[in-house]
Amino acid sequence: MMHGTVTADDVPTELADADYRRMTTDMNGSSASTGALISLRGQVLGIISPAASSGNVLTATGISGIKPLIARLSNGKEKAYAGIFGADVTEAIAAEQEMPTGCYVRRTAMNSPAMQAGVRSGDVITAWDDDPVAGWNDLAGRIGAADPEDEIELTLARSDGTTWNELTVTLTLTKEPAY
Repeated sequence: MMHGTVTADDVPTELADADYRRMTTDMNGSSASTGALISLRGQVLGIISPAASSGNVLTATGISGIKPLIARLSNGKEKAYAGIFGADVTEAIAAEQEMPTGCYVRRTAMNSPAMQAGVRSGDVITAWDDDPVAGWNDLAGRIGAADPEDEIELTLARSDGTTWNELTVTLTLTKEPAY
């Protein structure tokens, strides 16, 4: 058992289809450290794992972001995978950049279902099965609630350099690959 302080609590994690947040601490550990980060009140704040840790400083994935995944896996369901790394296109960004709102695709994972469906870096995902997508958290939540093998119709906006053109692609989710 160690004692320490959470030094940052909103560090983004670069993962496909997920917007998990990491917490950094002032506690030293090893690259093999695992366990739970627990507050003085006994609340589980995060899960410590080698994948989340940075050097010898313990970091944890925030529990609030992974609760839906824990519940899904606890109920015997598999995690769906699209392979999208995204960001929000808010109303303010859309107005400033003259682009549609939704989820901006920063990139797709190599050979992922998203890449195979034709989703590209720079696209904006504006709808999931004709239901508007509010942003990255919204899209990540929908992927997290879906099942492998679900077939999704995504409406995309793609820029040709002067205008944004709408197109639709069909994406078939798969099981998340082993890393």
